[in-house]
Amino acid sequence: MELPTKKKKKSEMSAFFPSTSNTSDYDSDDSYCSDLKMYAKKQKKCKLNLQEIEIKFEFFKNIFYKDQIKELEDKLVKLKLEKRLAVTIELRKFKLKNLEHKFNSEKQSIKEIYKNQAEMLYDMMITDYDENIDQLKAALNEIDLEATLWLGRNLIHSRGDRYGYPYGYIEPDLIPKVTPRPRINYMLKEHEIHEDWIAIKKLMSPSKQKEVAEKINNKNYKI
Repeated sequence: MELPTKKKKKSEMSAFFPSTSNTSDYDSDDSYCSDLKMYAKKQKKCKLNLQEIEIKFEFFKNIFYKDQIKELEDKLVKLKLEKRLAVTIELRKFKLKNLEHKFNSEKQSIKEIYKNQAEMLYDMMITDYDENIDQLKAALNEIDLEATLWLGRNLIHSRGDRYGYPYGYIEPDLIPKVTPRPRINYMLKEHEIHEDWIAIKKLMSPSKQKEVAEKINNKNYKI
């Protein structure tokens, strides 16, 4: 709002500052100056009020903006935390599922390895037992032949025939062939089995050895 200047006419100033009296004293210089002073004071007061209002408006505007920004930042942080929590939960589920799959695969592979190793061990044990049984059969035949020869040396000419063969002598062509028997799985080791057979041979009485020799002489006897 612009201040009126002295160049304005008194008639124009009378519209802004009406006087209480309708006489010609309104156009005097004293009245005009007092009105100007009053107007200047009001204008100054209005400017001060306006400046104060602008300062307060700027202050409250900054506070409002800060509150809005803080609220938005809080919402953004909360949203990020929620997303991070959701991602962490899903990642944990996937990791647990992956561990479960790994556990099942390892369990299946261990079962297969155990089964294969058990089959291989079973085959190896069967092979070892077959070899031990063959060795035992050979040792049994040797023991029987040794018993026959021992009896033959002791009973030579006692019950021998006219050709002077020892008692219990068997011609090579007449020795019965050994037929395979059902296999027996021994839990002993090879040297333990041989030691047992040697002990049996030593503890065998002469009558028992004679009985074994008679069984060998029998053609229908099969080992």
